[in-house]
Amino acid sequence: MNNNNHLDEKGFVFIGDDYRPYWCRMDGDTPWFYSWHPDKKWISLKQVSQMEVWIANTNRLTEEQANMYHQFAAPWILTKNDS
Repeated sequence: MNNNNHLDEKGFVFIGDDYRPYWCRMDGDTPWFYSWHPDKKWISLKQVSQMEVWIANTNRLTEEQANMYHQFAAPWILTKNDS
């Protein structure tokens, strides 16, 4: 989310109720959650509602913490889930 609290392509990383990292970001005109895969890449999980974005935002990581995941995933930043 940028300084105006609008979700954008950069989005934010948060910790879910299962204590796993997720990435919330805009993909086109739709907000999506991506899950962190053990192969060190983000996998698309599902389209989400505005309420889910607001709830996830309460558990967001700092930019420094989020960058750790993004740096690991840099070569394959996004993988669409085909299953």
